Amino acid sequence: PHLQQWIHNYRYKMVFFLAPLEDYESTPERLETPSSAAQISAQILRRYRDFGYEPVLIPAGSVESRLETIRGLLPRVDQGA
Repeated sequence: PHLQQWIHNYRYKMVFFLAPLEDYESTPERLETPSSAAQISAQILRRYRDFGYEPVLIPAGSVESRLETIRGLLPRVDQGA
């Protein structure tokens, strides 16, 4: 019950969901197989939606291209104020 209350009270303004990489490989840091990684991604996306979010899907790509996409979606903040 406390977790549900917290999720309801503390909301993110925007949620980005990075699409799984097409060239995913297991490494010492990435222990999941490509299949299990895809299942985990699908579960995370579903849970965000279950909690009332509509995640902004960021396509697979380089770190630079993903960052550029995200920066383009963020509201501009006046740095001089």
